[in-house]
Amino acid sequence: MTLQHVRDDFIRITGRYDLGTINGADNGANRFVNAGQRFLDTRRPVESSVRIFQQDLDSGEYTLTVQDLRSVLKVFLHNADGRSELEPVNYRYVIKNYGTEPYSDITGGTPLYYCSRIPNFLSPELEYINSGNQDEQFTYNQEMYLAATDVGKAKILILPPADETFTVEVHGIFFTADLVNDEDVSYWTEVNGMLLSQAAAYVCEMFYRNTEGMKDHLNAMAPFLEGLDHDVVAEELEQYGD
Repeated sequence: MTLQHVRDDFIRITGRYDLGTINGADNGANRFVNAGQRFLDTRRPVESSVRIFQQDLDSGEYTLTVQDLRSVLKVFLHNADGRSELEPVNYRYVIKNYGTEPYSDITGGTPLYYCSRIPNFLSPELEYINSGNQDEQFTYNQEMYLAATDVGKAKILILPPADETFTVEVHGIFFTADLVNDEDVSYWTEVNGMLLSQAAAYVCEMFYRNTEGMKDHLNAMAPFLEGLDHDVVAEELEQYGD
């Protein structure tokens, strides 16, 4: 199924023909379909949720910014000597071992650690700060934080800063990319488009605060979601069972 097929089913299920045009184009239904995908992503992790992001880290750099990354599983480092795995550390470890000095002042080397839960954004009243004006705004601590336009992205700190160019490989759990064009497909449209239509209908009922409608759609989705759970359990038993 494509986005258009899921959208058509969603409109029929909900009776919200106003969310599509007479020619079958979108008139607001797509946002419920994409919200339904996000809902399913958080309810049941599936094989397509685990993805790999790669990016070069040049000399002196120490951060990666990744779109739609929900959680980091592993981080690997590549250079001419091969591949190595970085050790995960928390922000408390970073402060304890690297102090409060700007990351850019830390002596570079081969990265050993990554921290995926760090303060990313300035407070709302400082959202006007950007890379062009940050130096003139603060006397000290002129670190560059993510701009307000980067909401939805994850920032990964890599330490120590690179002293040469490395390729960083991030394994993580990602949200499914939004469906935009009528012919777009995703894991959910391809494997179980009807479930996605139901999830979109659930979000629509939630949006309009229809509690009974939400319960009806949750009940309709339950057998499908249970089946996905059975698939995961069967795979884990095969891999890790005696």
